[in-house]
Amino acid sequence: MAVEMRSKYGDLKVGEAEYLKRIDGLIVGENPRQGIVMRGKFYHPDMGLQFDVPPGWRAKNEASSVTLVDPRGRGILVFSIGKGNTPEEAARSFVASSKTQPLRMGASMIGGKNGYVVESSIATSNGAMRVRNEFLSHGDRVVSFLSYSSVAEMDVYGPSFASIVNSFGPIRDASIRDIAPARLKVITTKRSGRFSSFIGKDFSYGLDAADFAIMNQVELSEMIEPGRKLKTLAN
Repeated sequence: MAVEMRSKYGDLKVGEAEYLKRIDGLIVGENPRQGIVMRGKFYHPDMGLQFDVPPGWRAKNEASSVTLVDPRGRGILVFSIGKGNTPEEAARSFVASSKTQPLRMGASMIGGKNGYVVESSIATSNGAMRVRNEFLSHGDRVVSFLSYSSVAEMDVYGPSFASIVNSFGPIRDASIRDIAPARLKVITTKRSGRFSSFIGKDFSYGLDAADFAIMNQVELSEMIEPGRKLKTLAN
């Protein structure tokens, strides 16, 4: 890949000193403060919240929501921020925007916390779907846990949905609460060695050694001489 980039774009040395100065300290990879799955839980340090991710379930973290999908793809839960200042206000806003007729709607204790629940059923080409949206306060926000599966399979997925919602709460682990994103560090080599020896082996947040080889337009096994500027990962 590095050879291909060099052959296509050249060595990209124009303005290199200024460029390296600007990117030193730049966040690279996924920013864990905006959401990360670790040890069977989803954490969002910037919002100070966490909830369980059942074994085998896939998690897709996007800017405005987190979607959890069971291994068979038939049970789905979407976490997002509700539209309203209270759980009840957010629930009524959801009903108005979704244009569904609730089967049940009202205040409820959710995981030992005061919340508001909306349940409805919608017809699809694959049969009736049961939809449940649970709203809870978190600081100055209201969060929403929207879960759905077929009516026939709600008894299968209902317990998993409930365990996720009931696990919701503030982050308790200080090391995760204070987690920091990975940042670039520009170094000047003081020795010779293969490129791989300068970048270490601990790559987190979606990065790997090949990413840094591409950033530096080198091969992992390429020999680097003293005095070379390299983009590495800050400790």
